[in-house]
Amino acid sequence: MDMSAPVLDMFVNLMLGQVQEAVFERRVLGGVDCEVQTCIEVAKEAAKVSTSYSNVHKAMMHTQVKDYIPYAWISMVLVKSQHFKALSHYYIAVALIGQKAGTDYDIEKLRELFSEIHLDAEKEKLPEDHESRKRLGKAHVKQAVMLHEEALRVHNLSKTLRKIDTLQEVLKHAHTRSIEFFSKLDEEDDFFDIMEVPAIKGKTCYQPSMILPDFAKVKVKDIFHSLGPLAIFNARNSWSAPREVVITRGSEGFGFTVRGDSPVIIASVDANGPALRAGVNEGDFIVRVEDNDVKWAKHDQVVKHILSSPGKLTMSIVTALEDSFIHPQDQRRLNGTSPVNGETTNENSTTIDRKNKKGFLQSKNGSIPESTLDRKNKKAPKVPPPVISKTGTGKKKEKDKKSGKKGKSVDATVLGDKPQALW
Repeated sequence: MDMSAPVLDMFVNLMLGQVQEAVFERRVLGGVDCEVQTCIEVAKEAAKVSTSYSNVHKAMMHTQVKDYIPYAWISMVLVKSQHFKALSHYYIAVALIGQKAGTDYDIEKLRELFSEIHLDAEKEKLPEDHESRKRLGKAHVKQAVMLHEEALRVHNLSKTLRKIDTLQEVLKHAHTRSIEFFSKLDEEDDFFDIMEVPAIKGKTCYQPSMILPDFAKVKVKDIFHSLGPLAIFNARNSWSAPREVVITRGSEGFGFTVRGDSPVIIASVDANGPALRAGVNEGDFIVRVEDNDVKWAKHDQVVKHILSSPGKLTMSIVTALEDSFIHPQDQRRLNGTSPVNGETTNENSTTIDRKNKKGFLQSKNGSIPESTLDRKNKKAPKVPPPVISKTGTGKKKEKDKKSGKKGKSVDATVLGDKPQALW
């Protein structure tokens, strides 16, 4: 939902509105001179900000967005839209009649810029006499007062916005200023009805625009990549906290074997071996070897990191808290299905049947189960009948089995075409 097109469109419009507001604030920073051109430019900047926030409010009202947006956000956007529209009418009134009622100034500049003020400029003509311009200016001030009152009304409806004292002071100050200006223009002998005023045409000196990132030049990294493969490390699975173990190599090695990849699993642990004494258990997942994060690493890479530690091996491991958890690669083997897109299986690995805890070696040249003996030459568990492969490796395995030969008692992993003693 957070990445849907309507939501992203709303955020884009929101950021553009905030940039446009910053442009306006920079323009009025330090005050606004009461000159015709300055007041008209500020009025058009304010109208542009109002239009930007109106677009944001429209995007927030989308059926896929409005139920997920906080009410305070919607209220704030609507308040700003009304507030800046009111400011645009106020500054146009100042440009038409001057900040002090009854003054007449720079009529030539006003006549030059008047056609750029309203949206419907073709139907509007600058009144030639001062009283007509005063009536038009009074109508703009009246519109500003009404819009300021609407902004205050929406502000008071939101409990969150009422807690923002600075915003309330800004709204009240602008409202009071417009009322005082209107009071100076209101006369007892004025029997003319206040005319309706057209909308102000928004225009900005600095037009913000959205620049799409060029992914060919900018390398984007998934912020969740460091958590590991999603199929394993997700909210549906429960894991222990990572624990660090330090294993001192013994006379017969570290005392464990590994299988699988992304991440690699502890396939077996020797009884009373160095790994078991360090706290390593069968079925643990290796997430770090020394300073290397190996949650995404392939089998051969993890083996290489382990072999690079001649004396002491420091690893971080995690344990699945649910006994029913099965590695997705093991699940596919049990189901007899192929790996999904983007995933690979590592045939050069020691695998463990989680149901009966029997160990098998997977040969690269064929699917020939071979029992893995422990280091004390204990009797190997029974294994399923071998599948005869047409390769030379398969024939040799069958020949050895018929002749009664037994393999050497080592913990092994398959590196290349032949099983090799590892630790």
